[in-house]
Amino acid sequence: MAAALIWALSAIGWIAGNLVLQDNWADIGDAYGHPAAVLAAGFAPQVLLGAMSYLVPSVIGGGPAAVRAAGPWVDKWAVCRLVTINGGLALTLLPTPPAVRALPAGVVVAAYGLALPLLGLGIRASLRARRERPDRLAAHRCGTRRIVGRSGRLVSSSPAAARSP
Repeated sequence: MAAALIWALSAIGWIAGNLVLQDNWADIGDAYGHPAAVLAAGFAPQVLLGAMSYLVPSVIGGGPAAVRAAGPWVDKWAVCRLVTINGGLALTLLPTPPAVRALPAGVVVAAYGLALPLLGLGIRASLRARRERPDRLAAHRCGTRRIVGRSGRLVSSSPAAARSP
């Protein structure tokens, strides 16, 4: 997520620099290609994948054990993917011929594409961990806890809790 923030700040700085340095509005409009590419390829996908890698396993449920089971899959090759994505994006911004920029762009797309199957494997591991702990989940869903008010009297209870001594 920090790399995405750096890409966003660099795009904002690029736009601010163009506003200050350009003489007419037509030149300013022509200079938005690189900042738009930085936001579209550097900022947005990294924020989306970073949020999905955390939120999807936790939204599926199953408690902390299920989220921890998804973690190793979602984080697999994370450093390599981050270096590949951000290094490739930096190489595509260099003033080189389009044929030279095509290779790093393809590598960046492949690194982004690798995150989706890893997320799927993380979801599978999370669901497997959730299935392995049905006793705790069933007890949680049945609401076996008693709720006691300030006076110490029983305010609410589930049917299972009412049967217990």
